[in-house]
Amino acid sequence: MRPGAPLALLSVVAALLAGCGAPAASGPHPRPLPVAADPGQCDYPSGYDAAPVADDPGADAALLATAGGPKRNLVVTPDPQASAAACRILAAGGTAADALVAAQYVLGLTEPQYSGPGGGGLALYYDGPSGTFEAYDGTVHAPAGDRGAAPRSALSSVGVPQTDRLMATLGGRFGTMPLAQLVAPARRLAASGFTVSARLSSAMAARSEIFDPAALPQAGAVLTNPEYADYLDRLPAGRPLTGLAERLGRLGGLDEQPQVQALVQDWQHEHGTLVAAGEPLCIPYQDHRVCGSPSTATGFMIVAQTLGILDTLDLARLNPRVNAGPGRPVARATAVHLITEAQRLAFTDGNTWMDDPQADPDLARDYLDRIVTDRPGLAAQAGRIRQRHTLDDPQPSRLDRRAARYADSTDQGTSQITVRDSAGSIATLTTTLQRSFGSGVKVDGFYLNNSLDNFTAAAGPDGINARVPGVRPRTMMSPVMVFDGADGPPLLALGSPGGRKIPSYVVKALVAMIDWGYSPLQAVQMPGFGATNRRAVYLEKVDDGGSRDDLRSIAALLRSWGHTGLDVGAYDSGLSVVRVDGGRAEAAADYRRHGLARGVDAS
Repeated sequence: MRPGAPLALLSVVAALLAGCGAPAASGPHPRPLPVAADPGQCDYPSGYDAAPVADDPGADAALLATAGGPKRNLVVTPDPQASAAACRILAAGGTAADALVAAQYVLGLTEPQYSGPGGGGLALYYDGPSGTFEAYDGTVHAPAGDRGAAPRSALSSVGVPQTDRLMATLGGRFGTMPLAQLVAPARRLAASGFTVSARLSSAMAARSEIFDPAALPQAGAVLTNPEYADYLDRLPAGRPLTGLAERLGRLGGLDEQPQVQALVQDWQHEHGTLVAAGEPLCIPYQDHRVCGSPSTATGFMIVAQTLGILDTLDLARLNPRVNAGPGRPVARATAVHLITEAQRLAFTDGNTWMDDPQADPDLARDYLDRIVTDRPGLAAQAGRIRQRHTLDDPQPSRLDRRAARYADSTDQGTSQITVRDSAGSIATLTTTLQRSFGSGVKVDGFYLNNSLDNFTAAAGPDGINARVPGVRPRTMMSPVMVFDGADGPPLLALGSPGGRKIPSYVVKALVAMIDWGYSPLQAVQMPGFGATNRRAVYLEKVDDGGSRDDLRSIAALLRSWGHTGLDVGAYDSGLSVVRVDGGRAEAAADYRRHGLARGVDAS
């Protein structure tokens, strides 16, 4: 049963990975903590188009070096300033949770189109010292007093933001540093100014309805965001939302005031509370344990069902080709076909049954037990997949108690942070505003989400993924951790932006590393492919010699096998991976549209 329940940005075109030095111990703590070092000792792999680091304007982030010692701290974010902030927190003895919080607040400034205090996210956290492993659902929900979507009303698409709550929860549970110290890097950048990145400039140009095209800052322009600096000053004091109703009320007409009041009431009420920890959902795959969010409203349902189908198809025999030159692995056409067909089946069920579990707990349990994790059922679905032929019109699996009604998802813009600290703690966080710049409504220097648009518009009050007060809309976000066997240590943490492509990015990386034995860098370099719903499939286009020729051949084969709607093009990824294997730690990230796929070895 359903309950009632001026922009400042720093420059960077690319993802940045930071490996941070860690030589000497800090003071006593109730449990082992990361080892502290000189906060300036952060090592960045060469090859990035990186902006100067905030507190050392003469330094190029791509050239900073560690002065020796084990480099077991790793940070992967889509922005070098966020990576630099997180790296220095780790080098000062902070935990993965502390670093994640610092990075997220910088991203709210430097990448405001995809995340920030006005949105929400999903996180997984593994605490190395205690072995605690938890999932956190910080996605937005409809206000308790929600009045539904109003035509032409941006504010009516805004769900109750959860990012601050999620950061406070992770920092309070697993961190060691005060919030004021963690938001200081973002606050400093907001007040002193920074450089607009090419990615931000492009994103702003694409939202001409909220930005004046004649006044758009070009890449390289320096801006400040005093409103965001003020917000970060108020945040540690516990009063960031004071006067929010008045500020938001000035942005909307009289007909929007009830929605504004409902939004602000929930936001203020929840802001000082914590996000509940949940037990991650873990599924077996090729002698590994792959874990993600337990919520049936999240993209891990697509990932888990896809892997369950693929687990019987022996993908290891279809090892990709590796061309001379850049050495980029390219998946074989047969592997692309099998994986894509499995994803089509998973999307067919997911876009039919994915729903906030609190809306209908019985439905959520049925969907999980009888579809997503049912091994005989998954094997039967695998048996439906044929080589060299597509499934003509896949239909959703039946659940006796409900009528099936398929509806495509609409996810768009997201961001990703992956961190490992020297004490063995690992965090993976995917955050979102839904659309680029969300609703387009800006308050206190950041943008509010439009995630309520992810509800199924045609669903009635009792329908699946219906917009009902207190309920979370579905999302394709899917941060993942992988463990060695049934009870072994964590081996991988990963996640990706990309909206509806998120499950395919994550599955591609998992299959590349688990089935084919590739490194994180090779996994993110592999051209992307997969399904984005039950009919739409894509293949990424790349420009380097042999890989380009291979992909043309693959596209021709896929079309001949029935993938007539295949889309071949360039796509904005953001896949990031941290892998730990014994004493060796590696990380890699991909921002393919900008020609970047880089890795760092921190063994």
